[in-house]
Amino acid sequence: MATLLLPPGPDTLRRFTRESLAAIEQRIAEEQAKNAKEYQEDLGDVEQPKPRADLEAGKQLPRIFGDIPSGLVGVPLDDIDSFYFNNRRTFIVLNKGKAIFRFSATSALRMRPAACGSKNHSGAISSHHSSVPHPTCR
Repeated sequence: MATLLLPPGPDTLRRFTRESLAAIEQRIAEEQAKNAKEYQEDLGDVEQPKPRADLEAGKQLPRIFGDIPSGLVGVPLDDIDSFYFNNRRTFIVLNKGKAIFRFSATSALRMRPAACGSKNHSGAISSHHSSVPHPTCR
């Protein structure tokens, strides 16, 4: 797989959008289609891609990226590690101290609709130890 080499600097930091997620989905679909056509029984000496150690979650953004524009602090950004950027549904968030936080962009499990009128009951259900009937949204 070709690796995307991004030139370092604050210009490589882009907001994560629906279009970004759609592009990731397209890259994943293309990779899966390519792998389905090219069945490889033995990978042999092919080196599997690995995440960059300097871009791990929890570490400081390398100095080569320069100063982070204030509008990009605390907002979802496209992942800058090509290991994740190419075929993982992830995004990053940087704090003021330039620490990297990586999150999954996949859908989370939702037990009930967000607009459900039973919000007041959900706290009692999750914290009460006895069996309480589950409220239904109507």
